[in-house]
Amino acid sequence: MVVAVVVLAAGMAIWSRQRDPEPVTPVKPAPLAPLPPLEQLRAAIQSEAAAQQNPWVLAHAMLALGPDVQLGDRTARKALDGLLRRDDNGPYFDLMDAQGGLGEVHPHLVLKVLSDVAATDPLCQELLHRAIATFRRPNRFENWNDSAWFLEALHRLGVAKTQPLGTSGDTVATLFAGAHQQLLYAQRVVEALLQQPEFRRPQGNVPVDVGGVWSYTCGGQHLLQAQLLAARYAGTTERAQLLSVLQTFGQRLDAEYSFRVAERTRAVQSGVNPNSALLQTALSLLKLLGHALETLAYARDAGIGDPAKLEQQAHQTRARLLGVLEELTAKSDLRQLFPGARKRAPKDWLLWFGDGCHALHGLRLWE
Repeated sequence: MVVAVVVLAAGMAIWSRQRDPEPVTPVKPAPLAPLPPLEQLRAAIQSEAAAQQNPWVLAHAMLALGPDVQLGDRTARKALDGLLRRDDNGPYFDLMDAQGGLGEVHPHLVLKVLSDVAATDPLCQELLHRAIATFRRPNRFENWNDSAWFLEALHRLGVAKTQPLGTSGDTVATLFAGAHQQLLYAQRVVEALLQQPEFRRPQGNVPVDVGGVWSYTCGGQHLLQAQLLAARYAGTTERAQLLSVLQTFGQRLDAEYSFRVAERTRAVQSGVNPNSALLQTALSLLKLLGHALETLAYARDAGIGDPAKLEQQAHQTRARLLGVLEELTAKSDLRQLFPGARKRAPKDWLLWFGDGCHALHGLRLWE
């Protein structure tokens, strides 16, 4: 939008100096070559990552497409080096940039992604050492929310549960146990809602007493994923509790999917433009289903839950996700939808991009 205003102002200044300006015929962009839905999504993610290079974007792009994905004249991993900062404790990334734009957003996001896609990268080890040395015991909701990324990295990088964290007397085991209690507390809201005659998903921007797991990032799936993936830090009782949470998650997944479908139907019946309703529902389901494929894969990898049941749930979730993308791309090319959202609806763009990356990652985990 800023670029458009500058160009328009420059054009008006030129026209004001011309006595008889020639009529200008707008140049339409060349039509895009048709691509299948998943290829559209991959192309949109790669193009948008090249246009918006910050730690949050680059981390998500690496998760979806790998650290060596080419973004202009360099890879996503190389682009990170230009954003890296250092102090006496080692390397780090700003959570937000000096202008209030996106930085890493979540502490240890880059560490978590590198531990997944490039665990032997020297930067990964440096970030791990800094995270362990500077650890502070979580003392409020936001800290527990962010602990998910750290726990996942600790597991992937083989850190022992007896490893001390910071100087407060905490260890990896006590961090896992604390996050586990947060998950169980938030889970009570899910169980209560599933017992209602009609399931209605709460808003995410409410206190955890009201929103439960939905108060956490991405509907609490990151918190659950970290607990499942790092279940080797759990005791016998905690593993049994995680199995119970996972079983409830399967029920929640079906209920929340049905809720979003019914929500779209009600919106159209009330007069909402069908295309607008489709976009809103697709955005919600991209988050739910893409993250769910990751969650189910992490449960499988941790040996929690019946493998056949997890495979069945993943198959259904994959089919639903691909169905959403098929319907969406029948109306909009994602290579145009994503940049359009970036210019006109930046908050929606964050969801399209971030959840699109998790969807690609989740699908790959079940290939």
